Amino acid sequence: MKTPLLKGTFYLGISQVVFILSGYITNFWLARYLGPNNYGIYGVIISFITIIRIVSTSGFTQAISKYCAEDETLAYSIKISMLKILIPLGIFIAIFCYLFAPLIAILFKDDKLVTFIRISVPIIPLFTIYSIFIGYFNGLHLFDKQSYLLIIYSLLKLIFIILLSIYFGLYGSITGFIVAIIGTILVGISFSEKGNYSYFDNLKLIKFAFPIIINSITFSILMNLGLLMIKSILIDDTLTGYYYASLTLSLAPNLLISGALGAILLPATARLIKEQSLEKTRNLINRWIKFLTIIVLPITFLFSFTSSKLINLFFSEQYTPGSKPLSILIYGMMLLTIFNILANILKGAGKPYIPMIITTVSLILNFLLNLYLIPHYQLIGAAISISIVGLLAVVLISLLIYKEFGRLISIKSFLIIILASLITSVPLIFIALPKYLLPIEYMISILIYFLILYVLKEITKKDIKKVKETLITFIPWV
Repeated sequence: MKTPLLKGTFYLGISQVVFILSGYITNFWLARYLGPNNYGIYGVIISFITIIRIVSTSGFTQAISKYCAEDETLAYSIKISMLKILIPLGIFIAIFCYLFAPLIAILFKDDKLVTFIRISVPIIPLFTIYSIFIGYFNGLHLFDKQSYLLIIYSLLKLIFIILLSIYFGLYGSITGFIVAIIGTILVGISFSEKGNYSYFDNLKLIKFAFPIIINSITFSILMNLGLLMIKSILIDDTLTGYYYASLTLSLAPNLLISGALGAILLPATARLIKEQSLEKTRNLINRWIKFLTIIVLPITFLFSFTSSKLINLFFSEQYTPGSKPLSILIYGMMLLTIFNILANILKGAGKPYIPMIITTVSLILNFLLNLYLIPHYQLIGAAISISIVGLLAVVLISLLIYKEFGRLISIKSFLIIILASLITSVPLIFIALPKYLLPIEYMISILIYFLILYVLKEITKKDIKKVKETLITFIPWV
């Protein structure tokens, strides 16, 4: 049974919360257990594999979602066709990375990365299979199954990475990813229903996926380029570990919002445009961009203004040098999160080449800025670079969406949300409470924030009722 959009958003939102919490618990454990040096190596390996696996996952995942949403009778055929194409592609890429691991290590000026790269390559084809199931369930609006699959993957990853790292250290932490994906794939197979296979034009899907693949690769590199260039330019695993800790915390808004809202917007926009419902499309864009802004802005300000206590709380005092980069980096990640959401609107409208071009230009600019800023300002330079690039990307894609649909978010609502975010986050700069009370500070600030929005009528009783009804129905046996 299909999941309604609002309910689907909460299904995916809850699963993203589980994904983020499990990911952070894993990272906090590894950062303390491995220390800044080995944690920096871990961050470089995971960032590298993330970029590589996107070649055989992200673009096709979104393409599968789009075409399954447009014609559900072909969904089973699309899934089977993509499995036949993408599994060999993933295996080929994995073999390529295994053979050329020594050359890749030379780029980072660290020969010891060879072994870790080779251990991690099975993640590439396995994640390809997992991503096909995600695209399939998303396109059919089976957001409940999609969210359960992500929750299972998150919990398995948490368990096996921590367990194997205890016995095998850095090697075990990487192997834990592989075990978790295998378990999740088995669950995905059990969730899928067998259908009737019929002809589907794979070339049409591949043509649509190509610019998304390019966009996804460049976007992933953009998110991780600062970390990789710090490793290559500064040649210091400890500094790399500090920056990876900052990056891990700053990705929280992106992981939460992109996973839930982004996954909803692409198939929803594609369906409305096919139905030629322009006004409904405009309302969808306005409603969800406002929702995005309400969620992401307070998180960003809170993280920035309390960066020192935040990084000390979760990563310990030895990661304190990462607090200043975090206070800047969080803005860059917020802006890239907004850009990524807006990009899904254009992808759903059948114009994936526009985000691809913007992301490619942004990547080139980020590379050039890093070349200058990292040698001069080290970690802070990388944070400033990505923030400048993120701002330019958001401004550009916002103008293009407004030109296409004539709708974004009202200026009044935007200003009220910014004001409420600042009112509830700035006081935390001057509050000198122990770091262990920081979560309570956050909860109080968020509660006051939503109260301000309610008083100023940016949140209504109708909104609250919908949220309550959706939360109640999230767990089907309640």
